[in-house]
Amino acid sequence: MNNNKQIYEGKVMSSNNSGDFVILEYIDAYHIRIKFLQTGTIITAELGNLRKGAVKDPYYPSIYGIGYFGIGPYSSRVKNGKQTRCYKIWKEMIGRCYCSTVSEYKNYGGCGVTVCSEWLNFQNYAKWYYDNCYNETFVVDKDFLVKGNKIYGPNYCCFIPAEINSAITLRNTVRGSTPLGVRIKDNKIIAQINYMGKKKHLGTFSTIEEAFTIYKKNKEACLKEYANKYKDILPKQVYNAIYNYQILITD
Repeated sequence: MNNNKQIYEGKVMSSNNSGDFVILEYIDAYHIRIKFLQTGTIITAELGNLRKGAVKDPYYPSIYGIGYFGIGPYSSRVKNGKQTRCYKIWKEMIGRCYCSTVSEYKNYGGCGVTVCSEWLNFQNYAKWYYDNCYNETFVVDKDFLVKGNKIYGPNYCCFIPAEINSAITLRNTVRGSTPLGVRIKDNKIIAQINYMGKKKHLGTFSTIEEAFTIYKKNKEACLKEYANKYKDILPKQVYNAIYNYQILITD
């Protein structure tokens, strides 16, 4: 044992996926304290695993170079090996904010959307998720409670029904330069709305402002219907935000 202490203690080795580590203390072949150099994380591992590089740092940013799994009770997979919905949503959130090759990046990270430091740790995100996800079909929204917010975090995000999330999505790249609900076709100014899942023509108007005013009235009425549809299961804060949501011409 003394010989192994002399051989290994202070030695720097490489892991397969978590960078280099230094051996701090050799107790025996099954209890060796190591410290990962990038994060400072200290764990105990077996000699066989050290030699193979089969040791993991739970704080190593392995998810798109910035997110990490952390230490805690929450798992990324269920018994059949399939990713949990919570982990999948978290990983996708990290990807669209920090990976330029992800298709949604241009509308998120490319527009300055970030994830708060607390949620870069999956364990922290998972606790918030399971404490607040009252319906597994609902989606996480970052800028519904705070309009224009560009930070994913517990102070800003909430769960809302997917159809409401879709109803308030701005789709700037699709609609062009006209306000929400307004389009110009054959030199005519038209207002239209997707009302409770059905496209509805609202009329032809002489000005963009008039067309938007009618759209705004109908859109806000639609959101009130959505709020009442889910009133029995929505938290009061989210219900009130949907019911009182204001559509602005600058949105």
